[in-house]
Amino acid sequence: MKIGLFYSFNTKNTQKAAKVIIDTIGNKVELVPVNVEEATHDDFNQFDNYILGVPTWWDGELPNYWDEFIPTVEDDTFKGKTFAIYGVSKAKPLLSLVPATKKPTPTIL
Repeated sequence: MKIGLFYSFNTKNTQKAAKVIIDTIGNKVELVPVNVEEATHDDFNQFDNYILGVPTWWDGELPNYWDEFIPTVEDDTFKGKTFAIYGVSKAKPLLSLVPATKKPTPTIL
């Protein structure tokens, strides 16, 4: 299975999360990191499975590079394609939202 992992190589938190994904499943599937800031329509179309790292800025806005990339693929058909999306922000980390005494720690995948 070939999966495109699209995220900005220039982000701090999104890149950290991408590294966790790569370390967790990178030896089980063909995982191809793609810098979304440089991605083209052809880069996107070489995959049927995607993981998209999408940070948010300020009040939930997409970074400019996602705003610029999305129009290149918005007319494509996504039938038969599988997507997973993760997002990070400078808001509270996910683990701080899960009290250790009440709920188990979230597991990636």
